[in-house]
Amino acid sequence: NETYRQAMRLADITSDSPPLFEARRLMDEMRVAISRSTDKLVLFETPDAAVLEALNIDHIAGHYTTTWGALRDLLRTEEMSEIEVVEGYLDEVDDLVERGRWDQAKRRNRRAHEFAVQIEDRSLQREAQAQFVQIHLQEADEALERGELMQALALNHQARELAVALGDPAVLDEVEEQAVLLRAAVESEVMQIVQGIDAGSEDPAAIFRKIDRLRLLVEAVDDAQLQGLVDEAAVASGWQWGMRLLKGGPEAGAQLAKLFDELARTMERQKDKTGARLATVVAQRYRMIPHASSLTTEQLQALFSAIADYLRIVASLKLETEAYAFVAHWIEESFDQLREQSTLYYAWAVLAERYNSLAGYVAMDDRLWDLENRVELHAGPGWTTEADDETVLRFGAFIAAYNGDAHDASLAWEKLGETELAIAQAREAGEMERAYNLLRRAGLAIPEELSTAVKLARQAAQMAAKQQGLRRAERRALAGQLADLLSKLDAAGTVDPSDEADDEAFLAE
Repeated sequence: NETYRQAMRLADITSDSPPLFEARRLMDEMRVAISRSTDKLVLFETPDAAVLEALNIDHIAGHYTTTWGALRDLLRTEEMSEIEVVEGYLDEVDDLVERGRWDQAKRRNRRAHEFAVQIEDRSLQREAQAQFVQIHLQEADEALERGELMQALALNHQARELAVALGDPAVLDEVEEQAVLLRAAVESEVMQIVQGIDAGSEDPAAIFRKIDRLRLLVEAVDDAQLQGLVDEAAVASGWQWGMRLLKGGPEAGAQLAKLFDELARTMERQKDKTGARLATVVAQRYRMIPHASSLTTEQLQALFSAIADYLRIVASLKLETEAYAFVAHWIEESFDQLREQSTLYYAWAVLAERYNSLAGYVAMDDRLWDLENRVELHAGPGWTTEADDETVLRFGAFIAAYNGDAHDASLAWEKLGETELAIAQAREAGEMERAYNLLRRAGLAIPEELSTAVKLARQAAQMAAKQQGLRRAERRALAGQLADLLSKLDAAGTVDPSDEADDEAFLAE
């Protein structure tokens, strides 16, 4: 061994040729000595050496490649049988495993397997392979006791691959039994996280980060049920964390964009397409529009678009108030940014009304009253029907309708050329004749009931002027019919079947 070390030291000297020649001489001496003492031809060359190719060594039966350490072991055990050598190595492995010296145990086991292959003993090869699986299983058990689940799972996975290659059912069963225990440990970790979310006792940001680390464990056990639980916990804690980030400064915008991009991917994995769309809207809003910052007109309009997209997605759903947290924040944020930009008031008001219809907007009356006063301060009274700016006049139509002044709302919509909205508000005001005339001028179909009502109103006016000529019985008969009609009108209530559709058209506008 000392001669070998001296030769290697000389071979490392590349500045001069004599040391290399001396190293070659020492190697030749060892090769000859070992060959004579073992009845084996020993060659000291690298596996890809040209001399081996020239000798066509691969076609010589019984040849094998070994390391210097393995060769030393062979020389030390020359008096032992080949089987005894392998069995001795396997016993050494058991001792190393008991002492927890895992790397040494694996190296010694591989040497035992190498010798078993060289002597072509299949029984010893299988014994060495089975022991190699056991090393991984016992190391995994120790890692589990230390709480290092990821390492334990990786070792179990390696053990499974080795056991499958070995093909021993008993060994495979041991691997699977350990896998069940590891899955239970991962499930326990998941349930602790889920319970923490339900209790609300921990910071959602901390929970979300724990879940992020937990994903690797869940992926390692490849369990769809646990994956679903982790995804649900990620969405719940991520949403709560996002709501807290709303209170942060401009720097929170990038965090929100990244967070909701991740939540969108998680919900896609859950097959929750609606949730993924909502998360995408939130992510895009914070990626494209600054958070907690002064916005330009273009950025404010982009924020309106984000609000509209979000409300459009949730319009047909019945969601908890928490689901509207971001829209609620955006509505207030955009209101604060409006200032004196009266041309944007109408767009904001329509979105606020839509939000109010879905989730309730307690501050809406105050906000609209504030905007109304701002416009009136500059435009003066009567602005709802007389404003010159089209967008301001639209806001005037909205305010008139919101305040219950359907007459002014109808006038404003007519001035804007929005005939259908003007008709709807005229009918809301009870102005049947005006609605009838608007329909005729627009060439629109006149509802039969409206046409009949207009004719009746006209006939009633004529009857009022000519009723003196009626006999007493005729008056009573006519009064009875009118009373019956009034009774039916009262019973029908105040909601017209088309009111809901009119409201939808108004809000869409």
